Amino acid sequence: MADQDWREVPWHKRTKEQRRARFAEAEAARKEKFSGQRAALAEQKQAVDETWARSRSEGAARPQKVARSRRDPNVQAYRALRAQAWMSNIQLGLMLAPIVIVLPVVVGFVIFVLVN
Repeated sequence: MADQDWREVPWHKRTKEQRRARFAEAEAARKEKFSGQRAALAEQKQAVDETWARSRSEGAARPQKVARSRRDPNVQAYRALRAQAWMSNIQLGLMLAPIVIVLPVVVGFVIFVLVN
């Protein structure tokens, strides 16, 4: 059982060596997967740095970042929805406030009159 490949042994019967082999294999696959992404990101960053250096050498000022909320229609729609919900909550509060304030006073007065 100890000399078997870890794939042939049920997970609950694997030895320490088989577990280590499985982990090493998974780790190697993970590193392989992310090494390509890391290389692509480094390449992209280098291209951005080169264009930035070129534009700086031409005397251009660094472009200001545009806030995501200004250009993203999803964020704009979400904010409009939140504002609408906030307004409806205020309207609901204004409608319920007289009931919540006046009703206990009236009920208390009626009870007071009935008791005396």
